[in-house]
Amino acid sequence: MKVIHVVHRDKFTKGYINFMKTQMARYEHCFIIQAEQKLDLVDQNNVFYVKSFEKTISNELLALMDESDAIIFSGIFNSIYLLKQLPRRLLKKTYLQFWGADFYSYSEFRSPIHIRYYLHRFMRKRLYNSCAGHIFLIQGEYKKYEAIFGKFDRNFVVSMPTDYVKEIVQEICELRQKKIKKTILIL
Repeated sequence: MKVIHVVHRDKFTKGYINFMKTQMARYEHCFIIQAEQKLDLVDQNNVFYVKSFEKTISNELLALMDESDAIIFSGIFNSIYLLKQLPRRLLKKTYLQFWGADFYSYSEFRSPIHIRYYLHRFMRKRLYNSCAGHIFLIQGEYKKYEAIFGKFDRNFVVSMPTDYVKEIVQEICELRQKKIKKTILIL
């Protein structure tokens, strides 16, 4: 199975890619990242760096996406520019992994006279609903999404694989071994 990941660059990006390359190695992964410089990864195979998602679409990229079994947009921030350019046949195998902040702005109160806001939200909802599925980091994110955009049946809750999660789990294990009671909040 060939999976293409369009990834928003963030503090979690390195851990996300390394996790996919090491723990999900049975799949063939390709990563497209908006970044000025390379990340320190387990390897750079099938990792492509682009300057802008707005100008990324090309015949080569479309051919690569056509050959893939799934396309995952992780973090729908600047990558929305690429998502909006995809043909419907590719949207049908595209999964959107929301990080929360990428749709929170739509929950803000707007006056009824802001027709552009409502039109923009309607177009986003239509685009999002054209995709194969939505992935949320926690159940609460889906509930927030549902309050803004309405019900969507093809959704999944999957936490973000990162080096930070591994560090937190290691700290919890060490605290348990030392029998230290400490409250750890994971937000």
